Amino acid sequence: MKKSTITLIWTITAVVLILFSSFFIHKENIAPVINIIGCLILVREFIQTFGKGSKKVIFWGYIGIAACLVAVFIDLILLAF
Repeated sequence: MKKSTITLIWTITAVVLILFSSFFIHKENIAPVINIIGCLILVREFIQTFGKGSKKVIFWGYIGIAACLVAVFIDLILLAF
């Protein structure tokens, strides 16, 4: 398979995991874990996709990575309580 196809599959998987954990799972302990997994997959895809390019492209990649890491930290805080 092409690299773009693999990236698309991983990105769709991550988005589905995040949406699935937010809307369909009502267990308090499982939903944040699934959300963390989805966010980490998105971080990996952001790094691979936006790693090469102009400064603007790299900047928006950093914004995406920061947003995913903030979501991971919020889910870790929710798991702690």
